[in-house]
Amino acid sequence: MDGFEKFQTSIHQVSLGLIKPVTMQQEEELVEVIRNHLFKRKGPTVLLEKLSIQEQAFQKVFYGYIEIAHSLDSLQNVEIYIRRFPYSGTTVKKVRYLQFIIEAYLHEIYILNVRLISYLNSIVRIYKKTEYEGKAVSVSRIMSKSVSTALAGC
Repeated sequence: MDGFEKFQTSIHQVSLGLIKPVTMQQEEELVEVIRNHLFKRKGPTVLLEKLSIQEQAFQKVFYGYIEIAHSLDSLQNVEIYIRRFPYSGTTVKKVRYLQFIIEAYLHEIYILNVRLISYLNSIVRIYKKTEYEGKAVSVSRIMSKSVSTALAGC
């Protein structure tokens, strides 16, 4: 199991301890919020339940993880896109298609870099003013250098 898979497993395990059963009242509120959000209707678009500090921290970690996973999926899909030219019989030339794929790949590398650095900064903010702040800052610096080094040639 690689590091990212271990992280995914850890996120899943923590989420099981934080996700609470939804009561019927909360379910109705959730349905209303989702409908309002999706169909741009008037009314609440977020649940107004107050999250604990631990839940807020997990939410930040989880959403950052989702963004990073999305970037990684997009980068893996480039291999599929590049194998096949889907526009035969059109004015799109193969070289332009290849150029577009390469530009999209470089764009996604940039987005991944920004998301990783932002994620590290978010983790440091979570531990601000705690006994772990120094360790979080030091690990974040090391990991930021690693990210920059790993993505420098892309």
